[in-house]
Amino acid sequence: MRAAYKDLVTAPIRRNTDIAEAPEFGKTIFEYAPKSAGAQDYEALSRRVSPVSYTHLRAHETVLAHV
Repeated sequence: MRAAYKDLVTAPIRRNTDIAEAPEFGKTIFEYAPKSAGAQDYEALSRRVSPVSYTHLRAHETVLAHV
């Protein structure tokens, strides 16, 4: 697929239990396990797909951390 679509193909999101557990606690993967492989993969994807949205997300999380 990468050969045909080159830069449109992204790295895969690694599966881990943290991704499955986060919603059970009413949290995003970034809140529940920010250092997990899945969180890192989703963060890289969000930066690649939409740098502006990624910056907004990180700013929003910083504000929530101080509430």
